[in-house]
Amino acid sequence: MARWQQIRQRLEQLGAEYVLVDAQDSGRFRFHCRMVVDPHTRYTRPFEATSFDPLAAGEQVLSEVEKWRQAAASSPAVPTP
Repeated sequence: MARWQQIRQRLEQLGAEYVLVDAQDSGRFRFHCRMVVDPHTRYTRPFEATSFDPLAAGEQVLSEVEKWRQAAASSPAVPTP
């Protein structure tokens, strides 16, 4: 349970609008979150993973979000005309 809270808190620090884990009929768990793309707009980007282990799905989503944020931070800003 503690690791689940860490994952959720980290996603919220990175801009998660919401985080959801639900059980599917197949016995798998679906971990889903929507990340705010730009704080000046309400555009979001979904991230999702499924696994028989809900923590594994959460870890996968967290990893993808961190890579996405890192890539965005390291890319040069596009100048506005």
